[in-house]
Amino acid sequence: MKTTKLGFGCAPILGRVDKRKSIQALKIAYEEGINYFDIARSYGWGEAESILGNFLVQNKIPRDSVEITTKFGLVPKNNRLIRLSKNIAIKVISINPKTQTLVKSAASQVAPKIDFSVDTAKTSLEKSLKSLRTDYIDNILLHGYDFQNPPNDITDIVNFLDSEKKRGTIKNYGFSTDQSLDLAAKFFATNNLNPDLIQLPCQISQKQDYVYIKKLNINGIKVIVHSPFNIGKKSQKKINNLVRIDSLNNFSSTFNFSI
Repeated sequence: MKTTKLGFGCAPILGRVDKRKSIQALKIAYEEGINYFDIARSYGWGEAESILGNFLVQNKIPRDSVEITTKFGLVPKNNRLIRLSKNIAIKVISINPKTQTLVKSAASQVAPKIDFSVDTAKTSLEKSLKSLRTDYIDNILLHGYDFQNPPNDITDIVNFLDSEKKRGTIKNYGFSTDQSLDLAAKFFATNNLNPDLIQLPCQISQKQDYVYIKKLNINGIKVIVHSPFNIGKKSQKKINNLVRIDSLNNFSSTFNFSI
């Protein structure tokens, strides 16, 4: 299967976008040829994965025709009160968009907690498989990992992920972060890690970034950049640079763009 360069980011599902519009967006994306979907356990307060899973099954989309990336480590606080409040908040914002800042402030009070323990990883993987209605995950990432201040010893979780790869429940694993490529590369080298992929924001603009991309690529580490259209007024210039710079031609197969 050839994965599309442009992927579909599912973060807004059951967050600022309601169920009906979320399903409509998934339908349009798939009909336009997109077959890469990026999601996480924490999206939609733990309910977004089921929207994607049901969409794929109900539309009889072959599992091997799409690539799914999910994440763990940010544990959603999901209960009946939050679900009710979320639905009300979506309606309030749709009526008065100016309330979005206030709603975001209130939502931050029930933000997911950080937990990269093996027990949490096991539970998260089981829930992801069930919600996505699949028996394997293409890519699973440690969500929002802090390379400067690692939350715990990485050895146990890597051993767990390696064992799941052997079992066939996941194909690849890696890290999702908002930090720089150089921090990630140094962390991998220090801890003797060779993950399958890393996901980070679309901030590849310095010459040094391409040096690290090449090093990661040599080690077989795939780079996924997200939010290419959410980087301010200079976004189009940066995207053009990503497309036009000759040095990227050799790495074209290692890039997916999630929006």
